Amino acid sequence: WVKKTYNLKGDVRCSLWMNGVHLTYYVKDSKGKKVLRIYRPGLRSEEQIGFELDQLQHLESSGIPVSTPLKNRAGGFQVPVRLPDGDTVAVLFTFAEGFFKMKPVAWVGRELGALLARMHSAQDQFQLSAPSLPLNVDGLTVRPIKSLGPYRSSFGKDWLWLRKVAKKIKKELSVLPRKQPFYGLIHGDAHFGNLHYSPLEKSYILFDLDLTTS
Repeated sequence: WVKKTYNLKGDVRCSLWMNGVHLTYYVKDSKGKKVLRIYRPGLRSEEQIGFELDQLQHLESSGIPVSTPLKNRAGGFQVPVRLPDGDTVAVLFTFAEGFFKMKPVAWVGRELGALLARMHSAQDQFQLSAPSLPLNVDGLTVRPIKSLGPYRSSFGKDWLWLRKVAKKIKKELSVLPRKQPFYGLIHGDAHFGNLHYSPLEKSYILFDLDLTTS
C-alpha cells in the first residue's frame, strides 16, 4: 500500500515504529528513510492537519530544520485511510536524521533556545491562525479544571488545592502580553522526544508539530 501510494523506489520496507498519540511507521526505500504517520480517527480535523502541513512547509522555506511532508502519487499530502475505529488520513514525512540527545548540559539549552526562538520568529510571519484551541489563560487553567471536574471526588482534599493553584496561575498569566513578538504560534510539544540531534549537521531538527497552537 505504501509503495503504491507514494513515489517510492526499489524494495520498500515498512514497520510500526510507535503506537502513541498517532500511529508512526518507519519506511525505507532505495532513496532512504521516511516516516509514515496515520492520524488517530477523530483526534485531528482535516483543517488541523492541513494547518500543520502548511506550517511545516513555511518553516522549511524559512530555514528552520523540520521534518516536512512528502507528496503522494496524486500530488497531495493527505491520503484517506479507513481503520477499524474510523476514517482518517496518512501523511508521509521526511526522516529526521540523528538521535535523541538528552543530557541537560548548558550548550544544549542554549542551542535549543536559539532554535526555538528562530522558529517562533518564522511562525510570526505565518499568516494563518491555528484552528485548535489556544493555550491562553483559559486553555491553561479554566478548561483543564472544567475537564477534571467530573472526577474531583478522586482528588480528595487535593481538589481544593488544585483549584487554588489554577486560580493563582490564571492571575499570573493574565498580566502577560498577548501581542507579537511576545505572543503567537508555538511548537506546542517541544521536548527531547520530538527532536533529533544530527552529529553531521551539528544541530537539532524538530518534528511532530501537530499540537502547534497560540
